[in-house]
Amino acid sequence: MVNEKGQGVPGDARDDHLRALGMFASALAGRPVAVADLQPGEPPWTDGQTIHVDAHQQARTQLQAVAVQASMIAAGSLDP
Repeated sequence: MVNEKGQGVPGDARDDHLRALGMFASALAGRPVAVADLQPGEPPWTDGQTIHVDAHQQARTQLQAVAVQASMIAAGSLDP
């Protein structure tokens, strides 16, 4: 993960950040949703239970990706 100043963030802070994003995603989706890290450069995606984001991106970019994916879950866009 990269902070707003473009500096790398240690692993523990990255894990805390992903958990916080998971709480945000769960609130938007209206149900429990986890957030997991992707390899750098991979696009965000979700299977409806976990949202995968590139934790090496800027925090704002991650937040936007989680908001989009969680909103699709909330809207039922991933329902069969």
